[in-house]
Amino acid sequence: AILAFATMRIGAVLAPLSTLLRPPELRAQLVGAGIQHLLVAREFRGRNYVADLHAVSDGFAIDAELPLFDRRLPQLRAVVFAPPTTWS
Repeated sequence: AILAFATMRIGAVLAPLSTLLRPPELRAQLVGAGIQHLLVAREFRGRNYVADLHAVSDGFAIDAELPLFDRRLPQLRAVVFAPPTTWS
């Protein structure tokens, strides 16, 4: 809810993505929605989202200098990892 409010407050558009997406579906969603900034958990309920991002693009580097550029994800400029939560 805080993220949604903050997104609205700065005039951006929030595009929630399903946590069940597999890499090919994730790539299609990121490209189709023109996602520029991605906020993602590193892991949730045993699912490693960092590995999924690596599978989306061979050249994806998590610690790369910003802005990011990957020809497979042309709009994506930044990936921010949410802090770990205590609930799972």
